[in-house]
Amino acid sequence: MNPLIIVAGLILTLIFNLSSGEDKGEEQWAKIEFVSLDRLLPGQNRYALKNIEDKLAKEGKTLRFDQGRSLYPLTWKDSIPVVRGPSELLQGVANASSWLITDGHHSVFATIKAGGSSVPVRQIDDLSHLKPDEFWEVARKKGYIYLVSLEGNLVENPGQSVRELWHRGDFFHDDPLRYFMALTAVRCKIGRKIKKVNYHGEEAGLTDSDGLWVKVDGGIPFIEFIAANYLYRQKFRVGYELRGAELQKKVEEARLLLLGSDGNDQVSGLLTLPEREDYKKSQFVNKHCQFTDWEIAHAHII
Repeated sequence: MNPLIIVAGLILTLIFNLSSGEDKGEEQWAKIEFVSLDRLLPGQNRYALKNIEDKLAKEGKTLRFDQGRSLYPLTWKDSIPVVRGPSELLQGVANASSWLITDGHHSVFATIKAGGSSVPVRQIDDLSHLKPDEFWEVARKKGYIYLVSLEGNLVENPGQSVRELWHRGDFFHDDPLRYFMALTAVRCKIGRKIKKVNYHGEEAGLTDSDGLWVKVDGGIPFIEFIAANYLYRQKFRVGYELRGAELQKKVEEARLLLLGSDGNDQVSGLLTLPEREDYKKSQFVNKHCQFTDWEIAHAHII
């Protein structure tokens, strides 16, 4: 075969693959690897025990991956987004590579409770050139971390690995209100090729009319934590054990607190549904998610 034809074919294949990669985005090119829990630092200090229990119930406690060290396989959907940090980030460990967890903390905690020692990660940023103090400042500005107590106070920047801090017992705190905010969120995922609305209230016996707020892809980072802090200050409490009608009452109580007496959101940037209504027929959801009426009506299948 003519060499020129072979070269032209290779060039066309490369162009096609690159154009296809535009739609797949970072998923196609990001490197996914297993990293030891001793090299990972947390970006959050609050968790929901119910979430960890649900993950362990789903995945089991069998460490089937990374030669018996990980609960999760080396796949995109199971990988933890991380930011590479400076080697001095882990106190008392010289020249150690370190990564900051930006999301997926419950999968990490589930791995720890199952006795695992590694998780699959994908690097989304590299801040390894910064000094430790600069690193934490930049990470906060970029919305990678939310280290705030239940009382709303800033927490020390962790200098130990996520596994050491978990076993230390005084750094992480169970936060049922964070779980409550996640459970009652109407989530809007909007991209070039996908529009999807998710709601998981039915897991606790809630109906489609019990959505409390709208969470939009790319919105304010950690807005559910900020809202939980506000509810804590209002003396609002809710336990994991509540379901059905009792939980519905707590949703309406929270709605009144979040909207205030003037009917406006008391938490800046929070999109609280103004009234109890079916989220699939809600014009409020339609407005903030930019979905068509048909997409709202068929939210459970798109």
